[in-house]
Amino acid sequence: MPDHNGKRRQPKMRSNLGSYWGQKVADRRRVVGLSQAQLAELCEISQQAISKIEAGDMIPLDRLKVTIAQKLATTPDALFPWPPMAELVAEGAA
Repeated sequence: MPDHNGKRRQPKMRSNLGSYWGQKVADRRRVVGLSQAQLAELCEISQQAISKIEAGDMIPLDRLKVTIAQKLATTPDALFPWPPMAELVAEGAA
């Protein structure tokens, strides 16, 4: 559904899930000691894409999830888990 600026809005659930996963990516990237640009180079994508993932504005395809997890020395399941439903609902209500 477009907003008043004509941009397409993500449904709340997807937006909240993207934010949840994005925070996990950002946290892990910092633990590993990489900048967004360094992670992007390792994953062969743009720094802007990493920024969008971390901001929750982009949910990566499964293939990219695997690549990001590998470059951050973790597993896709650890980096992109399904959060408890109550957490997603609470974020959407905020």
